[in-house]
Amino acid sequence: MWWSMLLIGFGLLAPSTWAGPAKEVRATIIDRDGNRFEVQNLELEGHKVLFLTRGKERQKVKFKEIRKIEFIGIRSEEEMPARITLRDGRLLVGTIYVGGGLTGYIRGARLVSFTGRTDLGKFTIPLRDVREVFFYGGVLLKRCPICGHIFEQKDYRYCPYHGVKLELVEVERDTTEVEEAQPDTIKQQQ
Repeated sequence: MWWSMLLIGFGLLAPSTWAGPAKEVRATIIDRDGNRFEVQNLELEGHKVLFLTRGKERQKVKFKEIRKIEFIGIRSEEEMPARITLRDGRLLVGTIYVGGGLTGYIRGARLVSFTGRTDLGKFTIPLRDVREVFFYGGVLLKRCPICGHIFEQKDYRYCPYHGVKLELVEVERDTTEVEEAQPDTIKQQQ
């Protein structure tokens, strides 16, 4: 018994109540200029949570509970208004601290940033430069809100059939399989 406590103290034995490593968070980040970044192992200041201020209440929201974040403020604010859509469909509206205001930005004050990695290597972006974040576990594609067509082309912004802006959707399974079209057959009556 005493030896197990000693091993736990040295970090060589973990109690069964300890959780394993946190699941990697994948997301698509769209900056204020419309650039899109596919990011793995997304963190905010080294954590997989963010704090949303709603009135006088400060609410901790885990990344695994979030489907989408929309920053709706301007860059010069210390706290930007944000809309957070949760995976269960609820909508949270409040502000998120993004950094040291306009004067702090000019003087080089530290800004709150998302970090992670992309196919090109390490990735960092200050929150004040982010427009939207889509958290997902599946494939993120674009869909027409009118006809429901799904487009895999990343450069499509509008539906070629209806001319409306495409929306990003999360698809759990791979939809890139191509099914061969079956010709129409007419039953011949005898």
